[in-house]
Amino acid sequence: MADPEDFRMRVAVIGGRGHFGRSVVAGLREHADIEVVVAGRSVHNDIRVDLADSASLHALDEHDAVVNCADSLAAPPDMLVRRCLHGGPPLVETVGEPVAIRRILHSVACDDTPPRSPVLLGAGIFPGMSNLVAAEAIAAVEDCSGVEVAMRWNPMSAGGAGMVGLVPHLLVVPTHRIVDGAVVEGPSMGPGPDLPFPDGVHGSLHLPFTEPTLLAHTHPHLRSIAAYGSVDPDVMMSMFRWFPKWLLCCRPMRALLWLQFTVIRRLVRRGTPAHVRIVARARNDAGKEEIRTFEAEDGIATAGRIVAAMLLELRHAPPGLHVPGGSILGGGIRDKWASAAMASP
Repeated sequence: MADPEDFRMRVAVIGGRGHFGRSVVAGLREHADIEVVVAGRSVHNDIRVDLADSASLHALDEHDAVVNCADSLAAPPDMLVRRCLHGGPPLVETVGEPVAIRRILHSVACDDTPPRSPVLLGAGIFPGMSNLVAAEAIAAVEDCSGVEVAMRWNPMSAGGAGMVGLVPHLLVVPTHRIVDGAVVEGPSMGPGPDLPFPDGVHGSLHLPFTEPTLLAHTHPHLRSIAAYGSVDPDVMMSMFRWFPKWLLCCRPMRALLWLQFTVIRRLVRRGTPAHVRIVARARNDAGKEEIRTFEAEDGIATAGRIVAAMLLELRHAPPGLHVPGGSILGGGIRDKWASAAMASP
């Protein structure tokens, strides 16, 4: 019988050749007990997997776990989530597109089939890192009733095709927030509060991030949840705040933004790390307030290490759908998460 300490976990990373996928592969390969296999549609990958082709997903059954880093707009992960949940290997899904997140949560809630494997939904940068910060702030407030979470970043830092395509897409997706315990839908972008980020107080925008949906799933008792974004530098933030929304969201402008981000983020500034700052502010009805923050000089590299830490925790989770910051993957990996961030170059 093989020694359990000699066991190597074989992990397939779908989209492992992409911008974010490469950081996840690097994070996983820092663990000597993990063997990484890169999967995708291209013949240049170790194995061929097409998320739109159910037959190709059988190739994943030979692995101990799967991490999906594919662009969710180009390759929706719904079929993969269902397959892994009902008998495939454990899955870490890094989707951050809000419509896909809501669609998957609704599909799982309506499915009476008992789950057979654990699936982690929303394990990326924002969501993912942000959910853990918010969960820590919520846990610090007795009888917490509400939380705000926000990320500050430079949209001109390096990014892959998925990140480039997500920015103009979010300009036409409605925002969701929780008000008095109910979901309230609003315009895709609006003014937000000034928030105390690690580098100081900055303005924010109410954006269609997935945090309200995911935090409502893990903390259903909260009556108020909102998510915001802040653009670095502040002059760019002012442009987004005061630029006419109808012009920013029109089809020609979105096409222009896509082209601009493609040239700048993927080519001109492809070596520029994504400096990420996150803040979460939780409060209760008595006025008690707690703030938790996080900062990473290279948010993409740090997120790759965090995804690896989440995967290692997911091995011990029961079958079912999990979200970062929940009872299974909450404070238990905070120390590992912080260590991963400190190890970031």
